[in-house]
Amino acid sequence: MKEERKQIKLEEIKRDNVFQVPEDYFETLPGRVQLAIAERMQAPAAIGVFSSRLVYYAAACVAVLLVIWFSLNTNNPKKEATAEALLSEVSTSEMIDYLEKSEITTFDMVLTEEDQKEMLEEQLDNLDLEENFDLDLLYLEEYL
Repeated sequence: MKEERKQIKLEEIKRDNVFQVPEDYFETLPGRVQLAIAERMQAPAAIGVFSSRLVYYAAACVAVLLVIWFSLNTNNPKKEATAEALLSEVSTSEMIDYLEKSEITTFDMVLTEEDQKEMLEEQLDNLDLEENFDLDLLYLEEYL
């Protein structure tokens, strides 16, 4: 059952005005619009706590403070503590007390770091691990 569609011609359609407008609507429209605009202009505008200008000013202040803080910190580098500077702060009597209580010999004090490295390397080269340790392979296998 197919519905047959009837072709409607434009001339056959009634020309009734289906929309209704109150009387004198368009005559009074400009006056009502002007009245609404005047009411809005009289009412004070609400100012937000965080207006856009306030946010920009605060951001600018923070940026200026950060630039000042970083420039002060980078222009005044902290003095690095050297061994000489640290030793100059210790009194001679404290150094003598420390050396008397510790087991440091005069020979140890005279050695430089390079000398100590050379002595350690010599000791490691002269060390015979096989003599000092009795490695039993069976014991190692049991342990693993």
